[in-house]
Amino acid sequence: MSKVNIFISTYNRANLIGKCIDSILAQTFKDWSLLVVNDKSTDNTLEVLKSYTKQDKRIKVIAAKENLGPYRSKASYLLSSKGKYIAILDDDDYWLPTNLEERVKVMEANSECPVCYTDCWRIDTKNRWKYWNCSIGNPFPNILSPSALLRGSTYRELDGWDPNLYYYHAEMDYYLRLGYKNFIHIAKPLAVTTAPISQMSLNRLKEAEQLDYIVEKHIDTLRKDKKKLAYFYVRIGLHTIEGKGKGSNYFKYAIKV
Repeated sequence: MSKVNIFISTYNRANLIGKCIDSILAQTFKDWSLLVVNDKSTDNTLEVLKSYTKQDKRIKVIAAKENLGPYRSKASYLLSSKGKYIAILDDDDYWLPTNLEERVKVMEANSECPVCYTDCWRIDTKNRWKYWNCSIGNPFPNILSPSALLRGSTYRELDGWDPNLYYYHAEMDYYLRLGYKNFIHIAKPLAVTTAPISQMSLNRLKEAEQLDYIVEKHIDTLRKDKKKLAYFYVRIGLHTIEGKGKGSNYFKYAIKV
């Protein structure tokens, strides 16, 4: 059994998935396995993936029967994994060569650490590189998927991601359940994210709905820090207005708390 179980969900990324997997093959840390879920792609992504399974026995591919999105398509596989550590990589992102080695070293030396994360480079649509400090964010650290290494036993004990959350909110909810305690931040960029404009970023009403669910679920925790709770309400209100909905009530909630 490999020490690190890596998971990717991909959809119609035949032109990008190769670079993503190549970055895993180039890791200085070698004790890993990779499971790629082909989320019902309609291009030749599956053919590209099969070529990699022939190159390396550590790589396995599962062809999904229906398109479920990047989180739901791989959620059950993460939960059933047996690895000591879990790593997630988006199909349009990639790692620098020492990414796994440095994160595993930190986790091995700190048995109470449930999450070790690094900083990232973000590349915009004009190919401009920006340093992304994942320890900074409102109301919590903005930990990007390719930067985080999770302790497998902790993930399984908490039953993984909440199935009611479909996007990056699933990670936010998981970190809230952990209380953001004993997280270790490596202050250097060991991952690269291309950060394209996705359908999720355009569906502001859906994003507001997911954030509202998180607030209701964690309301007792968030009430202990009024600034954090107010920030959530403001963010939900802004997303609702951007989605052409009525978000004024959320600003009233923010002022109230």
